[in-house]
Amino acid sequence: MVLSLALYGCDATAPSEADSISHRQAQEQPVLLSETTRHIQDSLVTALLSEDQIVGFAATVSVEGEERIVVLTKTPVETWNPGKRALIPSKAGGVPVNVVVTGEISAPIRSQGTGAMVGAQEFSRPVPTGVSTGVPHGLTGTIGARVTDGESVFALSNNHVFASINSGNMGDPILQPGPVDGGTETAHTFGGLADFEAIDFSGECVNTIDAALAETSLDQLTNETPDSGYGVPWSLTSQAETGMEVQKYGRTSGLTYGSVIAVNATVEVGYGNAGIACFTDQIIITPGAFSEGGDSGSLVVTSSPSKKKDKRPVGLLFAGSPSISVANDIKKVLSRFNVQVDGREMKGKVQSDAHGGGHEGDNDDSGHYDASPQGRSEFGLEVVNTIGQ
Repeated sequence: MVLSLALYGCDATAPSEADSISHRQAQEQPVLLSETTRHIQDSLVTALLSEDQIVGFAATVSVEGEERIVVLTKTPVETWNPGKRALIPSKAGGVPVNVVVTGEISAPIRSQGTGAMVGAQEFSRPVPTGVSTGVPHGLTGTIGARVTDGESVFALSNNHVFASINSGNMGDPILQPGPVDGGTETAHTFGGLADFEAIDFSGECVNTIDAALAETSLDQLTNETPDSGYGVPWSLTSQAETGMEVQKYGRTSGLTYGSVIAVNATVEVGYGNAGIACFTDQIIITPGAFSEGGDSGSLVVTSSPSKKKDKRPVGLLFAGSPSISVANDIKKVLSRFNVQVDGREMKGKVQSDAHGGGHEGDNDDSGHYDASPQGRSEFGLEVVNTIGQ
């Protein structure tokens, strides 16, 4: 194995038990990762992602401001044979490498109805966002947002929710509630499949989004969550950054809060019998309870005491494990379909970009997220293995 960077093997004296670095207080605002760290991470992906115990790589910034690369694994490295453990360096190109045990990552699918949950119920038209949806005899997930291309309006969710993992046909009925929650084509159709990004199962890391649109209308779909949710999101998006506090409203777990603990993630995601798909440039969010099966398709938005920085779209939830949730970059989703979130506008401050996502027009509100005064977790996980420290 040859890499164009310095790799240092696992120290034989590395701690046998995980170091807990949860719930530390943030001392600085979150920052964007350097291109150098991104390049080093990509080199590790090329070299090591094929190892069966490794499910992904990501990058993060510690509360001290130190950039780190994170290796996501199925099981603790202490259980691996010495040869396997030696593959993971303590540093790569001078950047510290941590190992985080996530377990296998999969696209969450709800297989049983739980009608007592608010998001799983049938809603009168126009239906809210953040609630149960799907296709007849298919999977059940969440309506993420109402989006628009300036003429038509669409419901946004995942490919595996609206297009049954690449199997959908344009015009297929989209239901609220989803089939698991009692939705039927004759009584509960609120839109039709309009477009989806195909998921590649070739083993190549070429996927960036798991997303689909259903064309609908204003009298069928609102742009706000149920009363127990965060309400109407801004149309203006924010770039995910390490330490960003976020929230989402989903079909199963409702309104939950979490933190972005890593970005630029390359992850292998299981889709049941369809196979495993590799995704790049993903967002990693903790805690594990941030999402559950059936929350797929939820819109992830910022959570901030600042009105102008709260409820900005950040990601589209699509996968997870017992300890993390994984989201697509919402800007990539909107760009693919040439739409924008049909939400609140910042008058005089938002300018529409080439793909309708919008950006700030002055420096008073730059779009970079301010850390919550409650502080943030560095990893937010019960188990974090730190190698070579």
